[in-house]
Amino acid sequence: MNYQSLATALSAQKEELARRPALPSCSRREERLLKLGSSLAQIVTGIRGCGKTTLCLNVLRNSGQVFAYVNFADVRLKGCGSADLNTILECLYLLYGKFSYLLLDEIGQVELWEMFANRLLRSGMHLFITLSNVLDLRGPSATYLTGRFDLIELYPLSFAEYCAFHQLETDYDTTRRQGLMMGALDDYLHTGGFFQLQGLSGGRPHQDNEAARSVADPVLHDLQQRHRMRYKADFELLIQHLLNHAPLAVNRKKLQRTFAFKSDNTVDNYLSYCQNAFLLCPVPKYSNKIRLRERNDKVYCCDPALMGSSSDAPLREQTSLRFEIVVAVELMRRCSRSVCDLYYFKDDVAEADFVICRGRVALQVVQVCLDLSEKRTLKREVSGILRAARVTGCRDLLIINERERYSIEQDGFTIKIVPAYAWLLEDEEVDCAQ
Repeated sequence: MNYQSLATALSAQKEELARRPALPSCSRREERLLKLGSSLAQIVTGIRGCGKTTLCLNVLRNSGQVFAYVNFADVRLKGCGSADLNTILECLYLLYGKFSYLLLDEIGQVELWEMFANRLLRSGMHLFITLSNVLDLRGPSATYLTGRFDLIELYPLSFAEYCAFHQLETDYDTTRRQGLMMGALDDYLHTGGFFQLQGLSGGRPHQDNEAARSVADPVLHDLQQRHRMRYKADFELLIQHLLNHAPLAVNRKKLQRTFAFKSDNTVDNYLSYCQNAFLLCPVPKYSNKIRLRERNDKVYCCDPALMGSSSDAPLREQTSLRFEIVVAVELMRRCSRSVCDLYYFKDDVAEADFVICRGRVALQVVQVCLDLSEKRTLKREVSGILRAARVTGCRDLLIINERERYSIEQDGFTIKIVPAYAWLLEDEEVDCAQ
């Protein structure tokens, strides 16, 4: 690209940045993980639209530091290559004056960007970087950043952040407030945590497909271009099927037959593309043998809004699936901060939704059930969690449901039952000190 084109684009970005509002009402937990004075690059990863740029901008603005900004996802910088990076840096100094903080937004699209980032770090620059695909940290030049970055994983807004964004009161010490919280959670199950969907107040199923497509389509389009796909329609049909029916245990052979792929390797490839872009989140099956834990995974979408509205499932069943997705993503968020691993449990006897582990130690078993009012349902959930407890040796047992709060003593175990809104509003990390 020529100097004038770059200078014009970066100048326009600076003006747009000045007009871009902060979101002080929605402080996010991950802001505390970004280290302003660090000599390491602060790299924030997550699906497109989850708020990576906003997170970095809020931290930089609140710090009072002079910083420069460049957005490589801007169409005006399309075609920008590694040879243009020095020119971009020159333009930034011309536009911003002297600065020691630099936000490189979606720079992963530029080849050999790690070499450029390494050089800036060695010169004393404090770097904030956003990436929407993990492959952008696994390229041939990735070794240039080995040991030189902190990685922060960001998901769409959690339920607690959703409440903060909409300025909802989160106390639930009265019956009225508990009802309001349950209503807010019901809205969140459909609206989800993407910023672009927050204008859809109280989203309902007839809006879900349109909302889901508005979020998923740009991600799918990026993947089709990145991997130069020939069979784009087949790829979209498979991924939409998985999003609509998540959570779903992956049966690669069955999916191959359903979509008439030549090989189940195609299914593997398409799944890995979406997992690398954070569209789908895998949860492996628990095993006492660590080497076997990466098999037989179950996939979740990273936000309930991505699920859309599956026409072949009753509304209550769809709500139940969204309920499980919200809990799963919250557990992923907490495990990421606490360096724990998340699995599901299933054997020939029973199953439990989640097992949280640190190495070989199981820290907590979690069941998710929307409605525990039927005795048969409660018996099934208790049976599953007790089976998982015996196999894993875990004694911290939790069932998350829509509204009930009590405890069950059975077979020498205590099972805590808590309403989802209360558990989701807890500001806690997984206890890995056990």
